[in-house]
Amino acid sequence: MLHRLEVADCRLALEWIVKLQTKLMTALCDPKIQAPDITAAWAQNVLPDIESDWVSRYCGWYRTKGTNKHSMLERMKALAALPTVDRHQCLVHLKDNLEFCLAFDPAAHPPATRPRDKALSKKASDVYRELLEAFYLIALNNGFPVKADGSAGKDFKHADVVTTAQAANPKLKVCPLCDGGKDGSELDHWLPKENFPELCCHPYNLVEICAACNGTENKGSKPVLNAEALEPFADWFHPYLRSAHDTFAVTIAKGMVSLDALDPVNRRRVENLDCLVNLGSRWTNEYRTQFQRVQEKIRCRIGRRQQVSAGTLETLLIDWREDARAQIGLMPNAMMEVALLSIACDTRSHVFEELSIYADEEHCAFLSDNLV
Repeated sequence: MLHRLEVADCRLALEWIVKLQTKLMTALCDPKIQAPDITAAWAQNVLPDIESDWVSRYCGWYRTKGTNKHSMLERMKALAALPTVDRHQCLVHLKDNLEFCLAFDPAAHPPATRPRDKALSKKASDVYRELLEAFYLIALNNGFPVKADGSAGKDFKHADVVTTAQAANPKLKVCPLCDGGKDGSELDHWLPKENFPELCCHPYNLVEICAACNGTENKGSKPVLNAEALEPFADWFHPYLRSAHDTFAVTIAKGMVSLDALDPVNRRRVENLDCLVNLGSRWTNEYRTQFQRVQEKIRCRIGRRQQVSAGTLETLLIDWREDARAQIGLMPNAMMEVALLSIACDTRSHVFEELSIYADEEHCAFLSDNLV
């Protein structure tokens, strides 16, 4: 979200899965349906447009990892066994939360998005999660009978989501959350699937981020909304629906990096983003690395017997800044490099002064080492 993102090219396939979830949930929440009615034949009747062999296999799928070995059919039975009032609340909750994208449209007034435990009883909440989360954890690993473009096909899987997400953003080679490298990148549920299982396959809730950002010490499963507020997303950015691009400035003071919103509207959003992935502290660590890289460029230039006076240093820093700016989105931490060099270009700044002193010291050391 530091960078503008396009949703994965498999959006139509993911929307197909969401419609499948909704269709099954609607049927399971029918007051006339009871747990004994739920069989593979029942599911085939509910889903007449899908190949019956796939529906039959789907009903038998279960998770091979972990202790919960319940099949998809058993999970559906458990939901159908809930009291009618609980099932009704499950269906209302699902349909309300599926409208979460509209919350980012100022002209729309959708129902407030809520975590499952805020809307459902404990029993209903657990059963609801167990079924809907399985669409991602079980079914998406085995494959849905749909192509990326939403037409009938087979074996649409988790890996296809990652591949098409990358294809939709060919010029983005860094993590959209921290601007670092994408080594070990993972598919993140922006709204955590534990609390929002109905969104586990939603195209606007899946984003590829680096392993560090997805770790528990950073974003992990932290909430990205104010669950009790009338407008839960008012103080938050979103990877696709409300980018943080060009909404803040980077400030460096005494080696410490902070993010400052460019306008009052985004102040809380910038603060929340900073806290979500610890950008300030992580970029403070990166600042020292970037500073040392600039020093190394100066040292190499002096080693080639090229002068680095105060005047030439300013010109060099401006050139290096523009080079780094051209690499934003392509090279890890280019944003931090541009921020550092932008400050360094100001000849009155402490960064310029420190680099100028370094250049003088390196020049003297070079002359001393090369005296005949």
